[in-house]
This record gives sequence, structure tokens and C-alpha cells, in this order.
Amino acid sequence: MGLLDKEENLQQSLATLKQAGFGSERYDVLHGEQDAGSLDLTGDAHGLRGHLIRALQAASSYDLDHVRRHAEHLRAGHYVLAVAVGVDEDAKQQAADAMRAAGGGFINYYAENYIESLSDR
Repeated sequence: MGLLDKEENLQQSLATLKQAGFGSERYDVLHGEQDAGSLDLTGDAHGLRGHLIRALQAASSYDLDHVRRHAEHLRAGHYVLAVAVGVDEDAKQQAADAMRAAGGGFINYYAENYIESLSDR
């Protein structure tokens, strides 16, 4: 996932991803207040389980801080680009490279048990 400020940056990232063989089924673009709300910062939209997960995230990891940062970015009118790469190291690097080349920031790989920063590579 990475943060992009302008639509032209987003379009540049998407063009680079397409050239690298990523189809539209491999990425999601978030933008605006509705998508910020879909991140469900409080866990309200997912009931008691959502509240518990958010509480655990806040107590034990950077996950909730990252979700808050993504939501703030979206509310400011910017974009969040999420690319599905699975465990494919080459795909992970290609996706990060596409975002960095377009001026993207706060680029992270979210694995099941860890977060890897890809912003500075």
C-alpha cells in the first residue's frame, strides 16, 4: 500500500503497474471520505469483534496508526493504492517501485504477522 497525493501520480503508478503486467484485479484505489470511512477506525462497522481487533491493534502494533494515517490522507482528498502481491518478492518490489517513481510515500507491505516499509528503497 502506498499514499499518492494527486490523480496524475496515481495514474502514473497505474500505468507503470500495467506495463509490469498487473491487471486491474490486482489493485484497489481508495479516495475520499467514503473510502476513509470504510477503513472503520473504531471497529463500529464490524461490531464487537471489530472493536476488539482495533483495541488489540492499538495496544500491540503500528497497524492502527497506519489505518489512521491512511484515513487522514483520504479525507484530505488524496489516494491510497493497494496492490495485491501475495508472497511474490518481485511483484512486491515492482509495485513499490511503481509508487515511488510516481512520488508515492508511506509505502508498506502488510504481511500476516509483520509490516515492511518499502518507502526508502
